[in-house]
Amino acid sequence: MTLQSGSATLYSLIALSFSSLLLSALVGPQIIMGRRIATYEADAQRKQQLEEAVMSVLSILSSDPTPRVDAPVDPLWTTISQSQSQPVLLSIKDVSSSLNLNTIGINWLSQNPIAVEMASTGAVGEIQKLRSSGGISPRTNLEGIVPRDAVGSIFGIYGYAHPRLIDKEGLEVLLKPRLGDLSSALAERIVSYGNVDEENHFHSMFGEDLGQAAPIVSPRPLINVHFIDERLLRIVLSLQFNGEPLPNPDVALDAIISVRRFREITSESLRSMIDIEEGQDEVFAFLGVQTWFWQISAEDSEKRIIVIAARIPRSNEVDNFRIVSKRWVDIKDPAS
Repeated sequence: MTLQSGSATLYSLIALSFSSLLLSALVGPQIIMGRRIATYEADAQRKQQLEEAVMSVLSILSSDPTPRVDAPVDPLWTTISQSQSQPVLLSIKDVSSSLNLNTIGINWLSQNPIAVEMASTGAVGEIQKLRSSGGISPRTNLEGIVPRDAVGSIFGIYGYAHPRLIDKEGLEVLLKPRLGDLSSALAERIVSYGNVDEENHFHSMFGEDLGQAAPIVSPRPLINVHFIDERLLRIVLSLQFNGEPLPNPDVALDAIISVRRFREITSESLRSMIDIEEGQDEVFAFLGVQTWFWQISAEDSEKRIIVIAARIPRSNEVDNFRIVSKRWVDIKDPAS
């Protein structure tokens, strides 16, 4: 081998090495970028499938053959049970059939059957302070106010304000972010004259003023007896209405628990199950047969979407649903 040929070979090796490095420098980022795009597209497709699954649940809710009654015998629950064997697992939960800490009047929260369920004797006052400072949200620390095992079953944060169950101060706090200075006068009118159970009548009285505030207030019953925790049902039936306890609360409790296991309870049949004296019909502001807020989740092997969907009460139309919150959870996250 001559010196010149050896140098040529060395130059060739150097050039080849440089070309390889250059090719790696060019191709490496492209491969990484390609992988990232593929991962992004797969994630976007997965999220789209899960969102579509949630929308399918809302579609079934909207087409319920008995739209004024929500019960475990509805077609929706067949769809939920069938999803157990499908790639996308569905679940749904009533999250408004509890005592909404933002909307139940302080006079009701102070009654002994409810007050004894709180974590301390000063809990009602603390709730009042939280309401005045902006309200109670999923992130509010309720330690020392509500026992952990009572959150979701006895007390909650979802639900509308019933004009017969909320006080003027509490309603004013809810209306003020949307109505400003007009909130005080409207809150007083609703609490004073909103003693109506019929949606059309209620909206004929306050509909124009409530245009910017709806659907904060509704005259429909707050809690669905099909999904209410039995402990809370006992508490509500133990309250005093018009200054007196209900005549036969235990009979009403047994009747509701027994019947809801195998069939729908209509508004009419619910009224026949609960004996009341004159002036005690406020119990039917608490207890009804519809669910106002649902928690719906859809998940696959990696992701879970959790949404809160609100039923929007309509006076002359079929109710519709609106998603009010949505969050994504990694299935591998132990906190999920």
